[in-house]
Amino acid sequence: MRLGRTHWVTCHDPEAIHEAISRLNIPAHGVAKYEWLHENVLNDVNAVIASGACQTSYSYFTTSGVQLSFVEPGTSINEIINYLTDAIREGQG
Repeated sequence: MRLGRTHWVTCHDPEAIHEAISRLNIPAHGVAKYEWLHENVLNDVNAVIASGACQTSYSYFTTSGVQLSFVEPGTSINEIINYLTDAIREGQG
């Protein structure tokens, strides 16, 4: 997991990830979390593909001009690429 421009957490231990986030003063909840993510991690992103999103994150990112697309959990990256390629060809992307 990338935390800012120079910080990475490479383990899958939720406690270690939470500790790193706290140590870096990254907001863990609410609009402040999405503002931080948008400014520090996703500042050059204009589309997100997700399997779900809470209403707060959906509202924050869509009002910031980020397009959100949803897929079923477990969808292969090849299926996503094919869907996006077809949508672009059809003028829907």
